[in-house]
Amino acid sequence: MIDSLSEHVDEVISVESLNKRFGDLVAVDDISFSVRRGEVFGILGPNGAGKTTTLECIEGLQEPSSGRISVLGTEIARDPNTVKERIGVQL
Repeated sequence: MIDSLSEHVDEVISVESLNKRFGDLVAVDDISFSVRRGEVFGILGPNGAGKTTTLECIEGLQEPSSGRISVLGTEIARDPNTVKERIGVQL
């Protein structure tokens, strides 16, 4: 359920300078974007481009190596459980 705070957030996803490494492998290399309420947004790219890893970082399933992510006004690094409750990740 979305609470009243998230109903007033205009930028629903914000990703700033996201990086994710697995050892020497750079899976996500310094990407930034935002998604505003009502927008339709897609991530396109070839196999191995980091699309799934990016989504896993946004969902709180992977910890970014660096960068900042907020979902519905909540920064994932500070409060991952609140983000997971709000977006309802299903595996």
